Amino acid sequence: MKSSDFRKLTRDSFPMNDFFEHLEKGTEYYQKFNYRRSIEELAAAGVLRYSEPIKLKKIKGKFAFRGDFVQTPFLFMLYIISMEKLSGVSILKSETKERKYVFKNGNIIRIAATEKKDRIGEYIIRRKILTPEELDLQLKELKKQKKRLGTWLVEKKYMKEKTLAELLSLQTEERFSDSMSWRTGQFVFKEMDVKEKSLIEYSPIKLAWIAIHRGFNFDDFRKEIPNNKIIFEPVIGSKEDKDKSLKKLDANYQFIFFLVDGVRNIDQLIQFSRNNERSVVNILYKLASFGLIRRSASMDESEDQVYNEVKMIIGVLFDIYHIVIKELTDELGAHGKVLMKETQSSLKKTYLKTFDKIALEEPRELKIDIVLKNISLSFPFPEKRFSFIDAFLEIYKISLEKLRRELGIGLRAKTIKKMQVIIGDMERFAIETELKSYMIKNLKQLIK
Repeated sequence: MKSSDFRKLTRDSFPMNDFFEHLEKGTEYYQKFNYRRSIEELAAAGVLRYSEPIKLKKIKGKFAFRGDFVQTPFLFMLYIISMEKLSGVSILKSETKERKYVFKNGNIIRIAATEKKDRIGEYIIRRKILTPEELDLQLKELKKQKKRLGTWLVEKKYMKEKTLAELLSLQTEERFSDSMSWRTGQFVFKEMDVKEKSLIEYSPIKLAWIAIHRGFNFDDFRKEIPNNKIIFEPVIGSKEDKDKSLKKLDANYQFIFFLVDGVRNIDQLIQFSRNNERSVVNILYKLASFGLIRRSASMDESEDQVYNEVKMIIGVLFDIYHIVIKELTDELGAHGKVLMKETQSSLKKTYLKTFDKIALEEPRELKIDIVLKNISLSFPFPEKRFSFIDAFLEIYKISLEKLRRELGIGLRAKTIKKMQVIIGDMERFAIETELKSYMIKNLKQLIK
């Protein structure tokens, strides 16, 4: 193939914008084995949601281009193929290696290599499907057939198609990871019809993420955290983007991700979430590997204002609870505890979560650590942020209704006075916040 049959790609072929700058830096960090920074750059590129096609003239109605990795990063080439949903073949060459990439509708369906150690037979031996001797016999027999080794072994029932797909996936991921590490080399791509069927199919960006995650391990991450005063910050810029990411996470990660704000250190994350140190660091590692957070340059030991506020509000709710249960037991004796137990079991599911592993008829079992842990699943979401207050309010309302039903009386005057003192103190001394205002408004309605 003549070089004139291909358009020459350079860095100038692509827009000078933040998206491509992040892709370029992500590739450079990967090649320097700084996988954490590579993840951050790719995540930042993803947030921008750039999807504009590259203006590239076709040759004889088809895309055909060439370039080198010094001027055109590997991910730039893949961007064109992915955005245009191209089918075709790309050849990559370094000083010692060669790769053949087969694309179908913008996705990678096969990566062939020249190295013997990288061929599917090596993976078959590694998985102990065949011994080296058995593999040699099959390869001799295969010379008479016009089939690939994996397909042949599936037909001969040496392995299932699912196993072959797993081996091909592993091979593809390893070959892509290696290609992405090349600092120098050339590439060509030619658009053409691809009729071959494949058991695997990857989008280029998915393979890029897999490649980076293969290098980003927990031990390296832990070394970057010399102490628990280290602060992490969200990579995602807008609140809307953070909320969207939050909803995609496992429940165990949601609260920690919500708490990561560029101000709280690891000790404060442990304190607020009521998780142990190992659990919090593990979650931070996962969030970092997803490209959602990064380590901040700063360290801090200042107070966590939100944690202090939530703890204070729970303390006030505890005080009201103790007043209410005392009212029940003073008037009804042991039967008051029975009514409190019935009250708890009658709560709707969302409120029950606040009191998980707590028997409300036993005041000593109500502990702030347990409540903080229970509310961590709902607190990150604005629409659920007040649910723990609502849960306590519901306990109060139902308990007092039972008291009226049993004895025909409401709260005693001295009990109302105690509650008014607590509310008054909150109004005078606590900083004005949404949580505080919401709680005070509803407590006032309770004691009308």
